[in-house]
Amino acid sequence: MRTIRIYGDSFAFAATFNNIKMGWGKMLGDLLSLPVHNSAVSGGSTEYAIKSFINDIENNLIGDDDIIIYVPSSPGRLYFSYQLNVAPNTAGPYTHKTFYFNPTESREWYWENKSHIEWWMVNNDRDMQIITFESYIQLLKNFAISKPNCTVIVLPAFHSSKYNQDIFNNLPPHNFLRANINLSTVSQIEIDDTTEYDYFKWTKFTKVDSRVNHLTQINLTILANLLVESIKTLNIDNITYDKFQTNIIKTITSKEEYLKYVENNILPYRKDIDQIIS
Repeated sequence: MRTIRIYGDSFAFAATFNNIKMGWGKMLGDLLSLPVHNSAVSGGSTEYAIKSFINDIENNLIGDDDIIIYVPSSPGRLYFSYQLNVAPNTAGPYTHKTFYFNPTESREWYWENKSHIEWWMVNNDRDMQIITFESYIQLLKNFAISKPNCTVIVLPAFHSSKYNQDIFNNLPPHNFLRANINLSTVSQIEIDDTTEYDYFKWTKFTKVDSRVNHLTQINLTILANLLVESIKTLNIDNITYDKFQTNIIKTITSKEEYLKYVENNILPYRKDIDQIIS
């Protein structure tokens, strides 16, 4: 059966609150009446996402008419063997030095290898990593050529290319769609704040981003519907920043504010509210 297969980080992972599956991936599956296999991991690296994709190819899990949605993360996230094979959700938090994640062993691994990790982060060539990111996208493009009945979509979480896309995307196959937006920008512009966006200021009270896939329910719905249109028309030019709503939500500073956003269907309700809210 045709399946939607998603690879990426927190901008794509399949969230579950109160035993209810949420996120734009779930919405997309419902809109198209198709099953969704979501391999995205919150806090994961682009390398984990592409490795998961390759593993699915090697294990013949991808059907000839499946829909592939690849959400590359930001350059610089760790992709040592530990992240790729044991705790893929720790690739991002280590680079931000935040330790709210589990299991406890992941923290121990950081402290045991702190000097090696810091050496890698200082000496990693960012330009080379951006070139490597581009090579992953070209791998997906080649896959699309080999599977003409599949639909392959690249939906970046961050702006991670310093190169003109036209250099690499000249006459792509009809079934390869690369969005000209990044989801982190959509996430930022929906916050109504007079100061420059600061993720740690944004999550100071709630401890974690209280949105699903870093987007309000409003923009999750918009994104899912735009993807449906792109899949049906095999054209991704419809996904532009002006399609999303802006200034939807302010930085939350109280439980009452959070519950008001839940009441207005802007945020999902979480049973662990007393644990995540200061």
